[in-house]
Amino acid sequence: MLKLPGDVIYDLKRGMHAVKRTVGTFNAVGCDLALEQSQNRSSAVTGGLIGITKNEEAMQRWLLLYPFKNSVHSMLTSYLGIQSDTTGDINSHNEWTQSRINTDENDVENIIKCFKGCSPFTTNGGCVLRNIVTGELAEESTSRCLLNAKENGEALVTAYENERFLQKTKKLSDSIQKTKFYNFKNTPSKSNKNAPNKKLQDVTDITIFQKSFMTASQRGLNTRILASHSTNIPADCKAFLTNTHNKLQLVRFLCVNAPKYAQVKEDCELYICGGFDDPTKCFKLQGSLICEILELQSNHLEADSRMFVHIFHAVRIQSAHIIIISADTDVFVLAVYFWKYLGNIGCLGLWFDGSHTKKCFLGCHLTAKSLGENICNILPALHAVSGCDTTSRFGSKMQWLKAASEDFVQTALMPLGNLDLNDEQFKQLEVRASNLKQPLKKCKQ
Repeated sequence: MLKLPGDVIYDLKRGMHAVKRTVGTFNAVGCDLALEQSQNRSSAVTGGLIGITKNEEAMQRWLLLYPFKNSVHSMLTSYLGIQSDTTGDINSHNEWTQSRINTDENDVENIIKCFKGCSPFTTNGGCVLRNIVTGELAEESTSRCLLNAKENGEALVTAYENERFLQKTKKLSDSIQKTKFYNFKNTPSKSNKNAPNKKLQDVTDITIFQKSFMTASQRGLNTRILASHSTNIPADCKAFLTNTHNKLQLVRFLCVNAPKYAQVKEDCELYICGGFDDPTKCFKLQGSLICEILELQSNHLEADSRMFVHIFHAVRIQSAHIIIISADTDVFVLAVYFWKYLGNIGCLGLWFDGSHTKKCFLGCHLTAKSLGENICNILPALHAVSGCDTTSRFGSKMQWLKAASEDFVQTALMPLGNLDLNDEQFKQLEVRASNLKQPLKKCKQ
């Protein structure tokens, strides 16, 4: 300590133990924190000492070489005017990065678009407010409370000054009376009975509805239609599609309103079916035109099988790759089975996207080539026996797949696609299924 310069010793005696690494005021840090942020930090980041080796000689070499290498690197970046590492620099902040600035600007633009497309103020001349998220109309008392919030607040402040300071009718220590403030969250109970739209309860549901508004606004659609429509908003979006009646009503709603509001480009085609008075009909939307496609008339009740009618129609028009977006295993099995027919008429590739979170394309044509023609022919029967949407499972799918390579199993499953099966074929299938379950019985014994 005695070898330090005199001015340094003088400052230390005055208690100046802080370090300033940047220009400004009130930004000094302690000496230990400054060492952690500068010298000691180099051993903890990528390429540092931690996690490299436990060899003492290698650690000593690193301690000798790394500071010198850092000094050369810092001088070179300073000479070239490059700031290589800004993520861990204490001078930078994530709010100042260009990506965060762009995100904030996009959010503001989306909010402005949402207000332009669906104004919270109704156009019927009244003072009723509309919630831009749920489409719920506020009561008259709630609207007056929200619209006159500034005037009501100023009146309360004036009354407080008169009572406590001017007229002195109340003491300063007296409690302030609570003022009731109505909004969409605490609307009077009677308004819930006559609300035109059912209010969303789950935060996740509200987020999904907000994304729908933002998506419609980005695509140039009139979001006022979404907010002013007479159809109630589902309170539980997750359980909505589990009901078959809800699915049917949704399909009918889309088929009726798609020709009115859907904006299809001239170079694109949109096919809608299943929701009309005649469920077998199918219509094509292209630009401002709508026409019925007689080739796509079908009496399939499930979309799992009806979509392949559209796939065959698309391949006959143009030879290209087909992408199926579905999370159902039945669709994947049918896609592998039908590939031999699609490949013969000119399909270049059949891909399956079954992930909701990330894009993961499975090649149905590659799967069919790997399994072989014999297994592909019995694949629907094998899937039905091992359990699908309409049948209960008998054994696991892995057991049936392992047994499918045997000729006698293929012989037993092949006739399942026929309409009429004789007693001998049923007996043969029963024997194969019993043999499949025999190892499990032995394990239990």
